[in-house]
Amino acid sequence: MKIYETKVEAGTKQWLEIPVDEECSLKAAAFCGSRPGKRLIVTAGVHGCEYIGILAVSRLIQELDPRQMEGEAVFLPIANEGGFYKEIKQLVPEDGINLNRAFPGTEMGSRSAKIAAAVETYLYPGADFLVDLHSGDIHEMVVPFAFFPIAAGETVEKEAAAAARAMSLSWRVASTAKNGLYSWAAQKGIPALLLERGGLGRWTEREVDAYRINLYELLVHLDILPESILESVKGMNLKDSESSPESEVLPSGKIEQKEIRTMRYLEAPGNGFWYPAIREGSCLKKGDLLGEIRRLDGSLMYRYESELDGMVFYYTLSLGVSEGEPLVAYGEC
Repeated sequence: MKIYETKVEAGTKQWLEIPVDEECSLKAAAFCGSRPGKRLIVTAGVHGCEYIGILAVSRLIQELDPRQMEGEAVFLPIANEGGFYKEIKQLVPEDGINLNRAFPGTEMGSRSAKIAAAVETYLYPGADFLVDLHSGDIHEMVVPFAFFPIAAGETVEKEAAAAARAMSLSWRVASTAKNGLYSWAAQKGIPALLLERGGLGRWTEREVDAYRINLYELLVHLDILPESILESVKGMNLKDSESSPESEVLPSGKIEQKEIRTMRYLEAPGNGFWYPAIREGSCLKKGDLLGEIRRLDGSLMYRYESELDGMVFYYTLSLGVSEGEPLVAYGEC
């Protein structure tokens, strides 16, 4: 197995650095199993304040034994190191661009474009599957769910949806996005998922463990790990969390997963004060108030009402919002 200039021998793990520019590199861990099989790419930290995915990926790098694996896995815990270490929400601080809107990248562009180009050049090739972990930013709260692509061909859609069904998540949401890390991978023919969980720049051990289980489930689904390891991990986590006060319940059995095909994404039409009338997981009836944007003097700028019966998957809590900023995502269910 070879990633960039690093060769990884069978049954071993190797840290590697993928160059972005003279001042930046992507730090990843590559696992080469003792036997050949599929290659999984796992990324996190596209947004620097989404900590649950970053921690879950870091934990797996420490836990996995490549000698127990059939195939390969490459883990990129922090795609946007500048945002992570400088605690910048949503954007790459060097250029003020959302990395999840920067694909496809170019080596001739700014930092975001160069990161995107490095991911596409060195991580996409040879991948059989890709999963990108998000965690709601410091201004958002989300319901745990998986985005899967429906605008990248039937094969990619079917394989991505099947992988989502293998995970302990209640919802999988169809997406037509094309300019993010996972969605551009799908456009290049790689089945891929984007997972969401958490928010407000917070993390708990229970949330991290839930993501760890999702990743083990995916590794088993791809036949990279045996199911016995997944069962062992689930058993240990459930035992450790019995007395935990944290809110998310870890999966103890099969979760019924529902597919959402109809979504609505609301964005701010201009700068203003945002007053949400909902929260993540809120059930909606057509005509229900979602929230209002008001001007500094208190006058109404815009009022949002639900266009359908459904549920809120994520929303922003920020009082101040700028033009184009996401406000609410809700779907028909």
